Amino acid sequence: MSKKIIVSKAVLNTDLGIFEDKAIVVENGKIFAFIAPNEISQWTDAQIIDLKTRYILPGLINTHVHLEFSALTNPYQDYMQESSDEKLLLALKNAEALLQSGVTTARDAGSSWKALVLTKEIVKQRSKIPRLIMAGPPLTVTGGHLHFLGGEADSIPELIKAVRLRQKKGAESIKIIVTGGGMTPGSHPESTTYTAEEIKTVVDTATHLGMTTFAHCHTTEGFVNSMEGNIGCIEHCSCFVLAKNGLLERVWEEKVMNQFKGKQKFFMGGLSIGWRRLDDLRSGKRKPNEKEIFLLEQEARFFKNFIKLVELGMRPVVGTDAGVVLTTFDETWFELELMVKAGLSPLDALKAATINGAECLEMEDAIGKIDMGYSADLIAATENPLKNINTLKNVEWVMLEGEIVGTVKNNRKKL
Repeated sequence: MSKKIIVSKAVLNTDLGIFEDKAIVVENGKIFAFIAPNEISQWTDAQIIDLKTRYILPGLINTHVHLEFSALTNPYQDYMQESSDEKLLLALKNAEALLQSGVTTARDAGSSWKALVLTKEIVKQRSKIPRLIMAGPPLTVTGGHLHFLGGEADSIPELIKAVRLRQKKGAESIKIIVTGGGMTPGSHPESTTYTAEEIKTVVDTATHLGMTTFAHCHTTEGFVNSMEGNIGCIEHCSCFVLAKNGLLERVWEEKVMNQFKGKQKFFMGGLSIGWRRLDDLRSGKRKPNEKEIFLLEQEARFFKNFIKLVELGMRPVVGTDAGVVLTTFDETWFELELMVKAGLSPLDALKAATINGAECLEMEDAIGKIDMGYSADLIAATENPLKNINTLKNVEWVMLEGEIVGTVKNNRKKL
């Protein structure tokens, strides 16, 4: 049967509201119609999918993951020790975990060239993985953050050529490393690398080729350069400086940041990145030392800065950096939970994970909403996430492009 009718307790669409009396008709991988329950019997050629006790909402969009990274205590070391085939197998496993947890679209934020094969039709036919947007090796200065992925470029001509090369090899998005990063040996997160002019060159070249852009950014200077370079989305927005104790401190420069008020640029906070490292301290299992007290203070400041960015007019998307230290691929829901903890409403957190993410990826006409003509990327939850965002921890059912690809029986959260 090509047609499917999904009957649920309610359809929750972050753009259109809640429909408690409508069933969804799916045909050829897309949402074909909405019908009333008393009309279902007229559709004699359709398969009925009974989810009457569940809430249906759009599949989640995670705009920042690293499929080839291990998510263990030393992802860099793991990556350097694994063969290219091992990396690819791990990427497939991680992509499957994303899909089973309710993520129907994900953007890889930095990989080897070989990982671009994950978007090939033959791979999608033989594996249960989300719709993937690949960036390939990020653009970085020589010796810069993630340079080991093979994307070093030090001048405007080199950057232009690098963007064109990625488009040639099948990448759909361009990531540029505008500051240092913590994972790469010898790189310093508090240092800024590319100028606004260099960033704008990358953006202009990518835009001409129909590619989206995003920037790894840990400093205020990097944030300013990214905004002036018109980058598509700014990742992390950490505002790091090196404190007297030798640790990274988040410093919000009010005057500098306020010049961008109302600009409505997309940003990825990544509140859940590495969260598990301090679990024992939050639970009271052990008392923090002086360094850990500072880290907990910075965590609280991170939450405040996240809301300040929203108040500036910046639009949040959901990116978890899955693959880095203790940040797994089945916890996109946790980022939404922390967004709500920071001060977003459950509705705004869901918008970040659906319609904002779709627009950030320039796919707002195809995904991120439950509407006629949109891809049938749907998930089912036991409770209304607008009342309890934590219900997304246990996604009960997953549909991607009209095909059921995950149920309670194979959801990793339920094993």
